[in-house]
Amino acid sequence: MALLATVLLLISRLFSHDMRSLAASGDYASAVVAAEDRMRAVLAADPIYEGDTHSSDGPYDVDVSVHPVLEDRTEGLNLRLLEVDLTVHWTSGGKYKSYTLNTLKTVEGKP
Repeated sequence: MALLATVLLLISRLFSHDMRSLAASGDYASAVVAAEDRMRAVLAADPIYEGDTHSSDGPYDVDVSVHPVLEDRTEGLNLRLLEVDLTVHWTSGGKYKSYTLNTLKTVEGKP
């Protein structure tokens, strides 16, 4: 009986751990979708605005940073290279979590 009880206890712990892992992966999947949607919107904006912004999107807080990079390399060209950082923050199960996307975008013209 003791052996059977020990085995059942171990199986139940593994099962509860798997359920927590599934819930966490669902949180991350939703955050990734929200981050990708927001990144598409930022990159599609015309004109794209430089600077830092913070907003809320449902259960997520979103920080976006758009800044010029490699200005010395684009000096003689009629374009700018912008770095776009987007971070989604949320709390799940009392724990702070975040997911970050980073990309570059070229835009015509000089500031």
